[in-house]
Amino acid sequence: MIGTVQTHTVREFVQIVFEELELNYEDQLFFYPRFYCPTEVEILVANTAKAHKKLGCKPKVNFKELALNMVRADYDLLMKNK
Repeated sequence: MIGTVQTHTVREFVQIVFEELELNYEDQLFFYPRFYCPTEVEILVANTAKAHKKLGCKPKVNFKELALNMVRADYDLLMKNK
């Protein structure tokens, strides 16, 4: 995947992943203001125009599907090596 041409937060990603694992991320993660670092870049969005033009490719999965594919693959690997 090159990019989804969408903007999402880390929190959105974490919510999707923890929901898949049947966990409440708010019970598992703690945020400490003194360790918080503001981002250097406000927004990061993939520009897929060149890939669309040269390769004719378009995203086949959306953000949620990508997050779920990632966590499921890691979970499966963890269970296999348990």
